[in-house]
This record gives sequence, C-alpha cells and structure tokens, in this order.
Amino acid sequence: MKLNCLIAAFALALSGGASAAQDAVVNRPTLTATGAKALAGACFAWAKEKHPDRNIAVAVIDAGGELMYYERTDGATAQTGNYALGKAETARQTGSLSGADMDRLVKNPPDLQVLTFNRLGLQGGVAVRTADKTVLGAIGVSGMTSADDELCGKTAVEKVVGTSS
Repeated sequence: MKLNCLIAAFALALSGGASAAQDAVVNRPTLTATGAKALAGACFAWAKEKHPDRNIAVAVIDAGGELMYYERTDGATAQTGNYALGKAETARQTGSLSGADMDRLVKNPPDLQVLTFNRLGLQGGVAVRTADKTVLGAIGVSGMTSADDELCGKTAVEKVVGTSS
C-alpha cells in the first residue's frame, strides 16, 4: 500500500500535477498595514509642512476596497473623513486619480447613470499601483483644496511606493 502511494505521488509530480495546481493560484503584491501607515504618515507630513492650519483626514484602502488605515487631525469633521474614503474608493475603482472620474463625467454626462456606489469624483484620491500598473489600493485625502488633497496623496504614493498615478 505504501509503495502504491509513493508511486502515485511520484507519477503525479512527473506529470505536472503540481504545476497545474500552481497555475490555479495567482500571486500578486499587496499593500501591507505598514505600507498603509507609511502612506498616511507621508501625507500628514506634507500637509503639516504646506498647510499647518488645515484639518485633514486620510484614508488608505486595499485592492478590494477594505479600509486599512484611517486618521484625521483634531478638528477635522467626520464628513471630511467620508470624503477621504470616497475619494480613495473612486481612485481604487478607476485605478487612477479620483478627479479624473469627474472630468470624464463632465465630458460625457450620460455616464452619470452608470456611477457605482461610493464613487466621489473630486480630486484627492490616488491609486496605489506597482510599476506594472497593478492596483494595490488607494489613498484618499480631504480637508485642503481639492488640488492640494490630490498633490498630498500623489506625493505620499511617490515617496512610499515610488510610482505615481
């Protein structure tokens, strides 16, 4: 019996059964909790330097849209946090900048009918991607001007991940 099991295992290994099992699983890079905190930290550092008087919120989500890190400064409202999360979700869904979604809608108003849940086409959401454009997640920033929210997020992604949207 043991000999039959060994022969079967050996035959399976030679036939490529192990390779077929490996082909059924995709390994891809993921955003870590440490990476999410680093993104937020880089963003808060940028905001503190450029706009120390502003109360901001930063949300970082993974490729599946799950919240990985969230923080808001004292004085930032819950709504500011909701905007940050909405911007991050939009950037994740589009794999780009959240403000680009609004640009698309302005150019093609019928697209308003196909908006999905939790999309917010305001600047401030930046997709976090690998060099080969695999979306790892997104960062959303709110509390400054929309342009500065976006610049804060882009600066954080470039500093921590080394790529930009």
